[in-house]
Amino acid sequence: MVPEVYRALSERWEQQGKPSEGWVFPTGSTSGHLEESTAKIQHAGALRKLAAATTAHKAWSKNESPGDWSEWVATTAGLDVGFISRHAPVIKSGLKPFEPYCLRHSALTRLGEAGCDTFTLAKIAGHSSIIITQRYIHPQADAIQRAFAISSAGLLAEGAGSGK
Repeated sequence: MVPEVYRALSERWEQQGKPSEGWVFPTGSTSGHLEESTAKIQHAGALRKLAAATTAHKAWSKNESPGDWSEWVATTAGLDVGFISRHAPVIKSGLKPFEPYCLRHSALTRLGEAGCDTFTLAKIAGHSSIIITQRYIHPQADAIQRAFAISSAGLLAEGAGSGK
């Protein structure tokens, strides 16, 4: 688990009063916790709300409507003002929707770009095959040059140490 995720989960635990049992993200599902379908349903619902709020914000901006934008957007989109205030940066930015999987892909790709070897990356990702992990490794020209430079430096050091 990366430190940022650990901190986020720890903060959530503290905000919930440090419970000794229960779910980190409780839901109204039959089991009471996030399931594959629960996450998809929640994500789809959140995207619909954000799309409605973003559309309303664009209309508010275009028409230079009077008053507080968040109240106008909440009323126009039929959403709670609290939802609008919690998501204000996203709504105002016009950020396009994306699948949460994109975050995983970006994180694994960045680890690969930072020099994480393929086998370690596969272990982190939980991949059963290196072939799957290759999707996250996008070697750039500078990475290839660094690899050859490291190899050359090692060969030169070996040659110097052997008296050749």
